[in-house]
Amino acid sequence: MPSAQSLKALAPEKNADGIERTMSRIHLRLQAARDARREADAVRALPGATARAARPPTFAPAGQSTQLIVGADASDDRAVLQLSSRLYTGQGLRRVYYSAYSPIPHASSRLPPQAAPLMREHRLYQADWLMRFYGFGADEIVTEAGFLSLHHDPKLAWALAHPAGFPVDVDRAPREALLRVPGLGVGSVDKLLAARQHRRLRRADLIALGPAARRALPFLVAIDHRPRATDVQALAQPARQPRQETLF
Repeated sequence: MPSAQSLKALAPEKNADGIERTMSRIHLRLQAARDARREADAVRALPGATARAARPPTFAPAGQSTQLIVGADASDDRAVLQLSSRLYTGQGLRRVYYSAYSPIPHASSRLPPQAAPLMREHRLYQADWLMRFYGFGADEIVTEAGFLSLHHDPKLAWALAHPAGFPVDVDRAPREALLRVPGLGVGSVDKLLAARQHRRLRRADLIALGPAARRALPFLVAIDHRPRATDVQALAQPARQPRQETLF
C-alpha cells in the first residue's frame, strides 16, 4: 500500500520495511548476476578464449515488480507516485502496477464501502509512464490537491496548468521540451529531431505523424503554423468519460 501506516493497519501480517528489505536483496542479486554475465562476456571476447565458456546463470530475467492498491486508504496520488518513483530509482523495479480498490463482502469496517474510480487507476498508469520515459517528476504531475485530474490525461493536464511554457518552437525546442508536448510520443519526437536537421518543419510534417500528434498542434509553433488561444481552450473542456463496465 502507499502508506506504511495503512499497510500495518489493514494488513498487519505484512511489514513495509520487510518488503523493501526483500526488494533490496533481489536488487543486489540482479546487479550481481548482470555484472557476472558482463565479466564472462568480456572474458569470452579475449583472443584465444573459447566460445563454449559457460555463462553464469541468469537470475530473475524479468526483473522484479510490485503492485500498489489505490483507494483503500486516504493516500493521495502524490504519495502513490512518490513511492513508485522511489522504488524505481532505489530498488530498480521493472514495473509498478496499480490496482483500484474494490470492496468485498464482509470486509473490515476500516475499509471504504465504495470502490475507487477505475479512471484513477488508469491515470496512475499514464503518470507512471511519464515518470519512466518522459522525464516528469512525481510531484509535478499531480495537482496542488495531490491528485491527478480525472478529466484529462496527466500530460495534457500538466500542459494546461503551465501555459507559460507553450507554444514550443518545433524547430528549436530541445528534446526534453518536446517530450512534454501533449500528443507527442518518444517516437514522434525522435522523428521530428531527425527531420529538422535537414530542413525547417511545417504543419504538414506534424500532421503526418498521425492522429495522436494532431493533439500537439495547439502547443507547437512551426514555420507555417501558429496556434490560436481558442485551440487550447477547447482542449481544456472536460472530455466525456467513457463508462467502464465491471466483470461482475
